[in-house]
Amino acid sequence: ELPLAQVVSYPWHSRVVPDYEVVLNITRFERDGDRMILRARWTLLGQARDGLVSLGGQNVERRLEGKEMTAMAAAASQALAELGRQIAGELRPLITPQR
Repeated sequence: ELPLAQVVSYPWHSRVVPDYEVVLNITRFERDGDRMILRARWTLLGQARDGLVSLGGQNVERRLEGKEMTAMAAAASQALAELGRQIAGELRPLITPQR
């Protein structure tokens, strides 16, 4: 979703100071009958955790297209992709691509 962004996973090296940090709290991510359910809250922080940029949350439900494990994995992947798109949408206007 942000092809020109440089992404660093936590914990990062002490000399790395990311411009933005996403703190993600997944409170539910499981199959419930014929649905995959994802409940998450996220916080977007500015450089060196000095400021709150935005808060958000996502409640995603995806119907399983079958009973096998691959259907559950596909629904889980779709739910995570939607969460990623929402967070990327918050970051997109803030990021200046590295040249």
